This record gives sequence, C-alpha cells and structure tokens, in this order.
Amino acid sequence: MALYDIEKTRKFCIDVSMKSGMGIKEAELFSDTLISAQMRGIHSHGIRRLRHYTMRLGKGLVKPGAVPSIIQESPATLLIDGNDGMGCWIAAQVMNICMDKAEVSGCCFAAVNHCNHFGMAAYYTLQAANRGMIGIAMSNTYATTVPIGGKKPMLGTNPLSVAIPSRKYPPLVLDMATSVVAKGKVIQAAKEGKSIPIGWGVDAEGNDTTDPNAIINGGSMLPFGGVKGYAISFIIDILCTALSGASDTLHAIDFWDNDNKQNLGFFIGAFNIKSFLSMEEYYSRVDEMLENMKNTPPAKGFSRVYIPGELEQIKYDEAVIKGIEISDVVIEDLVELGKEYGVRWPFD
Repeated sequence: MALYDIEKTRKFCIDVSMKSGMGIKEAELFSDTLISAQMRGIHSHGIRRLRHYTMRLGKGLVKPGAVPSIIQESPATLLIDGNDGMGCWIAAQVMNICMDKAEVSGCCFAAVNHCNHFGMAAYYTLQAANRGMIGIAMSNTYATTVPIGGKKPMLGTNPLSVAIPSRKYPPLVLDMATSVVAKGKVIQAAKEGKSIPIGWGVDAEGNDTTDPNAIINGGSMLPFGGVKGYAISFIIDILCTALSGASDTLHAIDFWDNDNKQNLGFFIGAFNIKSFLSMEEYYSRVDEMLENMKNTPPAKGFSRVYIPGELEQIKYDEAVIKGIEISDVVIEDLVELGKEYGVRWPFD
C-alpha cells in the first residue's frame, strides 16, 4: 500500500460521484464516508467501493438526491421511507432528524425502509457523539451468515454501531458486523488474492476454509461469538425490518447484485444526555470510566489496553498527517474508473 493526499483523493471521489449523478452536497457526504472509513483503517468499506456504488446509481437502482419521507411519527419515534436513496445520504439525514427530536424529547429512534448499503456504521453514530449525544445505528443485509446449528445462510452480516461521547478522550465507538468479520473484508481478500483466517466462514459444504472465493461462491459467513452473535444478528434484522416494513434478511438484495433494488432496513437513533443529567456530571463519570479502563495493567504481549474505537481513531489521526493508505489493486481500479467518467486520477 502507498499513501495519498487526502484532499486530492476526496476531490477525485466527489468528481466521480457527481459525474455518476449525485448533486454536490450528496457527493461530498458520500465521498466523506468513504474517505473516513479509509482513514480509520476500515478499507473494506472505503474507497474500493466507489465503483460499485456509482454503478448501482447509474443503473437506476439507487436514486440520487433522495429525501427521506416521514410516514408516521411520535415525539420519540419515526417511521421513514428512504425512497431508494444512497444509504449514507439517507442515514445521515435520518440521524440529524433523530437528534433534532431528541433535543426536545430526550431520545428518538427511526425505523427506515427502502434503503441501500450505508457503508461504515460509525459515521452516523459519530454524528451524534460529536453533538454530545449517544448514537446508535444498525442495518440488516442480504443473508450470507449461517445461524448456529444450521447450514443455510439465514442472517446478514447486520452491522451495529454505538458511539459514546467523552470530553477527555475521543468517543468510545463500537462498529461491528455480527458475522466474525464484515463480508467486505472477505471480498477485499479475494480481490487482492489473499487467504483468510480459519473461522471467518465456511464453504458450500459447511467446511472451514481459508479461501475467500469459497465463501463468496456458495459458502457462508459465521456469526461472531457463536449463539450470542446469532441472537444479536437476528434481533437487528427484526428491529430493522419488522418495525419498518423493509425486506428481511432472507428477502433483501445483495449489495453486489447489479440488477435489483436492495430494500434494506435501518434502525437509527440518539439519546440526548442532557435529558438525564448535566453534561458536566456526565463527562466527569464517563471520563473517569475511560481513564480506569485505559489504566488496566496490560497482559503479557500487550503494550496497553485500548478503548473501543481508539485504534481506529489513532489511524485516522495518523492519516491526517501522513495521508490516506490505499492498496495498489484498488488504485488500479480507481484509475480505470476515473477514465470511464472522464475524471483524471490526480496522482498519475
């Protein structure tokens, strides 16, 4: 991998996004989600997905500039139609709506239908944390993961993120797939010709495999934590679809399907901390808890204990100084993609 200037890379993404049909504000936000994921080391949800997002837009499977429609609401809940918009564009708007309502009601959660892949879930929970709220975001996905005891994929990788603000430290951020890893990491390994660890997934016969293509071509992902991950993934699917009317995991469409709309469901919301106690008292408590965790004596082989999301924040901060890390395989694809849209890759 090599390092590239962040702003030049961002402008390339924005230019390609606009050529694919997005308006300037949507292109800027969309590109920021990819760049942010890349900077945090979440390469599976970063700039490598630019081609497929724009391709789905060009095929009319995703509507540019879509505005979420409120179908039903109460002071603290929303039922929203995502109108087949770009997942990140819809999710960011929905989180803003939830935060505005949480300012008055103390909390607000939205169930959203007719959605598309929203990328890195932490992007939306960090919106809340940066506004002094606790953010929660989840999405269901196409069935790629077997339940414990089964051999047919019945669950998605169903991501979950929670972000908790701190005054002394960066926010505590959980951002996880409910499979052992996000399927994007398997796809990335296949694209780069790399093997994967045992335990990420199984082949079509249910056998352990180190070949990412065996998982992609008829195999399945495995849920993290055995029955615990299976249960959490199933609950996410219910929250995202039973409440919203979106397609459940068995009927949702794969992000990599080139011919059909996804109709994923989101469940997004925020807690207004000030509705529970003063921000001063909250920060005093949370900062002390994070401090205690960071001061845990390290076990042999470890230098120290990190707060969830801290390693990603360290990578982000390093990228701000050194530049964005992108693999050679992805660079080759970006150069070709730029040619297709008439946008020059700025590092030739």
